[in-house]
Amino acid sequence: MDLADLVHAVRRVTGAPRRLRLLRSPALHFAAIGALLFAAGRDGGAPAGVARAPIAVSAAQVEALVARHERAAGRPLSGDEVRALVEAEIEEEVLYREGVAHGLDRDDDGVEWRLVEKMTFLSDHDAGDRPELLEQAVGLGLADGDPVVRRIVVEKMRLALRAAGAREAPSDAELAAYLERHRDRFAQPGRVVFSHVLLARDRPPAALARDAAALAA
Repeated sequence: MDLADLVHAVRRVTGAPRRLRLLRSPALHFAAIGALLFAAGRDGGAPAGVARAPIAVSAAQVEALVARHERAAGRPLSGDEVRALVEAEIEEEVLYREGVAHGLDRDDDGVEWRLVEKMTFLSDHDAGDRPELLEQAVGLGLADGDPVVRRIVVEKMRLALRAAGAREAPSDAELAAYLERHRDRFAQPGRVVFSHVLLARDRPPAALARDAAALAA
């Protein structure tokens, strides 16, 4: 579970976009810790080492989100309210991705009903052909982006997190042992940072070499 994905968002509607400081978000902490406990309590789950796409909220998405809530509230939103909306949007995306990764969208009556309903509308089949319609809907990816399916998966993930949070919290030793057993799942690629410094060639050669040595030190 690579919850340490690079998460980029727009923090304000006006002005230049800025990175949202999600690592300080209690909502994200809850989702990350809960999902870790949920995964630790299951056999299987998302395959290790599978790259996850970054979660991004564009300026256009933020503007649409704010406009919708301002219409409902009948007033402009404050900066704190906008930040809360964006964080809630990202939290929901985290929950949805983890729910799908753990198969919470499969073998669910609500999800199957929604997909059969959509496929019935798109085809000339009768709703009685449920297994065939369901197979076609899954093959066409009709669940992707569907708000009803998304809501079902998110709510199931919330329930799983609550159940996981109700269990006794693991000790530091248990967490360390878990991380050691799953080191490959949480390891991040190595990084190299360097600075490129140019020295003027119009200096005497001895001074140039001395300056370079001093900078290297």
